[in-house]
Amino acid sequence: MRVKRSQKNRLMIETYNLLGDPAARLALPSHEIKFKIKQRRDFLEIKGRLVDVSFDGQVIIDWQDAQGAPIQSQQMELHRGSFKLRIDNDPEQEIGKAQAYAWNEQQNIDAMGGIVFETQVAAMEAPRRAINTESGRQSRP
Repeated sequence: MRVKRSQKNRLMIETYNLLGDPAARLALPSHEIKFKIKQRRDFLEIKGRLVDVSFDGQVIIDWQDAQGAPIQSQQMELHRGSFKLRIDNDPEQEIGKAQAYAWNEQQNIDAMGGIVFETQVAAMEAPRRAINTESGRQSRP
């Protein structure tokens, strides 16, 4: 604060106030969400689970297309550290990536994770592979 008051350059003070302190640490979630995907005939079954912790709460999943544009965002209940959802196969809508954030306000605990979907261009309706964004490992459909 002393440095801010001693600074005569008004633009520098306004820039600092607008952008914040670049040395401040961001509060990132302390736990991880892993995904498991099963390719079914007409849909994808996606299961998410928390790693090294289990709590009940809420989870928000943000879906993006292959170009990174948002498709939709959905919120659901998190039970005992896991959630499950189903996505219908839509040939017109290519899912590129999903990111999830889970939290419990009473316990002050949260987690995050993401998964990237790759489409193989091979034969007719080639299976999708998913890459866990944290580990970089591929899961089989």
